[in-house]
Amino acid sequence: MTWLYVRGIIARPESPTVGRRWFGTRSAIQLVIAMNDTHESNDGAQGEPTGNGVNRRWFLGSAATTAAVGLAGCTNTDDGGDGSDGSDGDGGDGTDGGDGSSGGDGGSSDPLLIGGLFPTSGPYASAGQGMRQAFELAVGRFEDGVGGREIETIVRDTATAPDTAVNEATSLINEEGIDLIVGGFSSSVCLVLQDLAGREEIPYFAGGGSTLKANGESCNAHSYYAYASGWQFSGAGVTAYERDILDSLFFIQADYAGGEGVYEGVTSVMESETDADMMGRVLAPLGADDYSTQISKARDSGADAVWAATVGADSIKLVKQAVSAGLTDEMEILVGVVGNSVGEALSDEELGSIYGGANFYWTAEGSGDFSDEFRNDVGNPPEWWAASAFDATMEALTAVDENDGSVANADIRPYIEEREFSWSRPDTSWRSCDHRAVQPYYLLEGNPSGSDSGEYWSIIDDTGGEAIMRSCENTGCGL
Repeated sequence: MTWLYVRGIIARPESPTVGRRWFGTRSAIQLVIAMNDTHESNDGAQGEPTGNGVNRRWFLGSAATTAAVGLAGCTNTDDGGDGSDGSDGDGGDGTDGGDGSSGGDGGSSDPLLIGGLFPTSGPYASAGQGMRQAFELAVGRFEDGVGGREIETIVRDTATAPDTAVNEATSLINEEGIDLIVGGFSSSVCLVLQDLAGREEIPYFAGGGSTLKANGESCNAHSYYAYASGWQFSGAGVTAYERDILDSLFFIQADYAGGEGVYEGVTSVMESETDADMMGRVLAPLGADDYSTQISKARDSGADAVWAATVGADSIKLVKQAVSAGLTDEMEILVGVVGNSVGEALSDEELGSIYGGANFYWTAEGSGDFSDEFRNDVGNPPEWWAASAFDATMEALTAVDENDGSVANADIRPYIEEREFSWSRPDTSWRSCDHRAVQPYYLLEGNPSGSDSGEYWSIIDDTGGEAIMRSCENTGCGL
């Protein structure tokens, strides 16, 4: 006889009738279960307990044993819920994690419970609100459910803080028994959610996260990124070079993981796909108020254009100070990622002096259906973060629907990989080697005359495909 030590999995019903998420209520009591045979994993498909933790998918497959031994006599149970807190084990980073083929994840008649995690407070609250609106819009398209299952959603605020995001996601998994996660905006938050999804073997569809780490050494088989990576931002630079807007580039880069990924990706692609000269960079603290030093170094760089590897309020402050300092009289400015929120914060002079980049703009060809639906529902055009959240949610729900309600990775992964989709824009597909979406990246030009109609940017052209992505051989992912 082998004794299996299961940490922290005693559940009690919250009402006389025990519901489907019965295992979600926990105590600190520790349970010892007598089992006849040692649990063995099958090439990692189920995943055996590690240390004092229990893999979530392994526990789901063993829930009946747990209930019979530890809670005999309780009636009116349903499927046993999602019990284990498996994150105490040494699941590790950047591993495949298996295909999640153990019990509890296949087709079911129970409601599909989705956890939405968005930064609805903190520095990216406006983006989080837009992501949530797009998430709800996507869910609304499946009013008849998916794969025979009704859809239920629980939305939590990440506050753009990794610790908060992990705590909220862990609560959703362990206490609410969610079936999949959608969301995350900043790279740091997306990375920790991806890590958790890999350990718990739960599908995660990210709405943000441009960092290269997501599809490199930190990748896992359960996570999917609809948003562009820092390498893909280079599409705007390639187009600018081809349109004779620039021949050389200097970078003002925000000093954080996302900015580093953009700098590495854009310089690599520009060097391989164009003859433009890369003239160096200067770092700026995230949230800086004074960019005078960075502007001076850009002016002295000898480049004919500067790439602002910044986002949101930082981009707005940088552009205002650069125009005021006369930098736009000497060189072009290309802000790597923009949207209407940036455009409406600038004066006509400032907006008309710059170029921008985006993986989505609401007036692009093929974006009309989503843009019109979002405008009618919300009252304003969608930003790129809303488009990415919409794509992520639509792909997650479509995968479940097409697999008879299953959220098992053995079903989701083969369906998603190499699949083409066009929810918010055309020419988009999933890459199987790292689970990043192949997509176009647009070069935009400030359009002061269109501000009254919400068209702050004119689309010059786009560059897309795998030419603006890190090659599969160089990702370090290994899926």
